[in-house]
Amino acid sequence: MNRWDSLAGWLFQRQSTPWQRVKQACQSLSQAAALGADWSPLGHATYWIRPLLELGVVEFDGNSILACQPGIIWTHGRGLMFGYWTRARIKRLRNSVRVYSKQTDRGPTCLSAVGTRQELVRAAEDCAAWFSDDNGDQLLANIPGVTDWLLALNEDTSSPTGDWEKLSFRNRKPVWVSAKEVFAQPGLYRRRSGSPVQVHVAADMRRAVTNPDQRAVAMWFENPPKSWIFLNEKNCLLIPTASPRLPLLVARSLVIGAGHVANRVRYDNELWWGYSHVTFRKAKLAASILEQDVIVR
Repeated sequence: MNRWDSLAGWLFQRQSTPWQRVKQACQSLSQAAALGADWSPLGHATYWIRPLLELGVVEFDGNSILACQPGIIWTHGRGLMFGYWTRARIKRLRNSVRVYSKQTDRGPTCLSAVGTRQELVRAAEDCAAWFSDDNGDQLLANIPGVTDWLLALNEDTSSPTGDWEKLSFRNRKPVWVSAKEVFAQPGLYRRRSGSPVQVHVAADMRRAVTNPDQRAVAMWFENPPKSWIFLNEKNCLLIPTASPRLPLLVARSLVIGAGHVANRVRYDNELWWGYSHVTFRKAKLAASILEQDVIVR
C-alpha cells in the first residue's frame, strides 16, 4: 500500500470530504513524503488527488471530494479494478477469480482481475461492485473540441484593473508573464491581486474561465503545436511532457485501458507522457478534441 492507497481509503471511509479538509490532508502527505516545500495548498492537493480523479477513485463536486464505489472495467481481455477496494472485498473477489496487483510510481496500486468476462460479471455481483465494458471511445466521442468548448463559456465582464499575467510559452513550456495591456491581445489571462480571475480572449470576445478543465482547454487552445506519437506495436500514446494538463475526462478515457496514470518515458532523446494500452482510435479521438496531430510509428 502506498500513500495514494492510504488517501483513497481515508476518503472512502468518509464518503464525502470538504475540499479544505482534503487540502490539509494532502499537505500532511507531502510533508511525510518530503515533497513540495514551496508548493501552495492547491499544489499539494493537485499532486495527490489528480491521479485518484483520473482513475475514477473519487469525484469533485466543486466543494467536496466524493468517494466512488468500486467496480471492474472489462478491457483488453482482463478486468481492471477501479474505485477503492477494501481488503475484505478483495478477499471475497479472490474466491472467484485471480487478482493481481502492480505498484506504480504515481498513483494508487493497480489492481486487475483475471478470468472470463462472464466470471468477472458474476464475481463483481458477489462483491457488490459494478461492472462495465471500456467506454473510453464513447466518452471521447462526446467531448467537444477545444474551440467549441471555449465558445460555450460565459462572457467575462471582469475589470482589467489589478495585477494581471498572460500565458506565454518558452521552449513550449507554459509560463505566466506580467501583462501590461490587459486583454489587448488574444490569449489566457489571470489576475494575481484581489479575487483570482482567469479570462480567455479570442477575437473580440472575452470568456470567463472558472474551473480546472476550462483552464486546461484554454491552455491547449494557446499551446504551440507539437505532434503526439502513437507507437503502434506497443499501443502507447506519447504526449509531450511540457504540454498543458489534459482535461479530466480526456485523461480518464486514456487511462482506462492501463489502470494507472501516465508515466514519464524517454523516446527520441525526449521526455514524454506515456499512456499505455491505448487504441489508435482513442489516440485519434483525444488528439482531435485538443486539435493536435498524431504521428504513427
